Amino acid sequence: METPEKTPLPNKMIAETYHFLAAQQEYMTQRIEASLERKSYRKEQRERRYKERKGKPKGKRYEGS
Repeated sequence: METPEKTPLPNKMIAETYHFLAAQQEYMTQRIEASLERKSYRKEQRERRYKERKGKPKGKRYEGS
């Protein structure tokens, strides 16, 4: 089975494809970084709440004390 002769891609097409892939990679990088920031922020909030709550009695009726 012979492989068909490949025609060289025009430079404009290569440039557009490269630009598109670079933009896509930048977008995904930003999304991942934002996700990690949210994750670490939530973790910090959870730890802070846990420290504040530590040692206090459980239940809503103790809220006022």
